[in-house]
Amino acid sequence: MRYPAPSPISEIHLAATDLEALGAFIAAFGFDDLGGGRFGVGRGASLVLHATDVDEPPVVGDTCGPRAIDLYVTDLDAARRVAPGEAGPIARIALGPVVMRQAMIHGPGGVSVVLVESTHRRPSLLDEQPGRVFSEVHSVVWCVPDRDAEADRWSEAGFTAGMKLNFADHSLSAYLGLDEAPAGIEPEPVEMVMLSDADVGATRLELLAFPGRATTVAAPRRSGLIGLGFAAPAPSAGVTVGGVTVGGIVIRR
Repeated sequence: MRYPAPSPISEIHLAATDLEALGAFIAAFGFDDLGGGRFGVGRGASLVLHATDVDEPPVVGDTCGPRAIDLYVTDLDAARRVAPGEAGPIARIALGPVVMRQAMIHGPGGVSVVLVESTHRRPSLLDEQPGRVFSEVHSVVWCVPDRDAEADRWSEAGFTAGMKLNFADHSLSAYLGLDEAPAGIEPEPVEMVMLSDADVGATRLELLAFPGRATTVAAPRRSGLIGLGFAAPAPSAGVTVGGVTVGGIVIRR
């Protein structure tokens, strides 16, 4: 099955004990309050907010699980100054001629937002509305134990996998909460692949993996990024509290 445009990911489910604070955090990135606990902007996936009875810390380090939602910015330094909360360390990623700078911001319930500045990026609301600081959600980041196996699983269900990338930089350790490699020693690479529908819809699924590290898999989360909703059936295997999981990715019905 091939997923229709604008995006196979139609909903991103977030949870915190203080819904008002979470809503204010999301709105500060330029998302419109659509009512009923839903926020959205442009052609990106909607953010659906849920109340929960516990706030868990963000998933960091070598633990697999939901990481963040990614937003493009044209000027990372300016965006960090106006973003809600304090941005973490800046990571620099060089992929051939493309150079990206990224910073992560943690909000209520462990919801994490990554700001991405890139010398080359996909079209977004930033092009249609030059005065905007933050784009729509361009990807949802999920760390998995095995990038290639997980990508194959989703490809079999109709997703299109982009180029499989490996990158390493000492700045990634602080950014992702990983153990830092000793000075003079090349850090372990991070593996990444983007998954989208054939039309490369607005919001993609970004898989991260940390080969060479003893990763653990987090239990389904009760706060933060708790699951994804899809415009069409997605791969499924086994029922859990949060919905249906595939390789640790929680799909909410």
